[in-house]
Amino acid sequence: MTSGVQTEGSGQGSSFDSNTQPVVTPSGQIDVDNCTDEELDRALAAAEAKRLRQKKRDRLTALLRGEDPDEQPADTSSRPGKRLRESTWWKPSMSTLRYKASSWAELKVFTFEVKNRCAIDSSNTETEVDRIRYATSCLEGGVKRRWMAYVQTHYQGDITNTS
Repeated sequence: MTSGVQTEGSGQGSSFDSNTQPVVTPSGQIDVDNCTDEELDRALAAAEAKRLRQKKRDRLTALLRGEDPDEQPADTSSRPGKRLRESTWWKPSMSTLRYKASSWAELKVFTFEVKNRCAIDSSNTETEVDRIRYATSCLEGGVKRRWMAYVQTHYQGDITNTS
């Protein structure tokens, strides 16, 4: 016995032996517990082909709208107050930079890292004051206390006048 099954996108019915069609529940879902391996393989191949066709449609639609389908959008929902460059969608995850003034070599590494991080995140370190704020936020211990005392003594506690 054969029955006509409408195939997606073909517009025509196809004939299959009823013994090879997947078992379908009343809700239209495939009953995977009662299908043979062959039926599962066919259903899986059909579902993957359907997903691939949808991806192709979505990609073509984006291209026709003049968009780059490979570009990832910037996610600003997790950091709503953060300024982002319009074209930026990726920021590397970096460990917190810390400086305790324990050696000259540590100072060299620290200044190198501050310059690199300011270059990477230039939209948030546009001004000299922004860069000073970032660098001083990395200070710890005695060097942090000395910096705070210096700003208080020479700039009345207003860091914006330090540049």
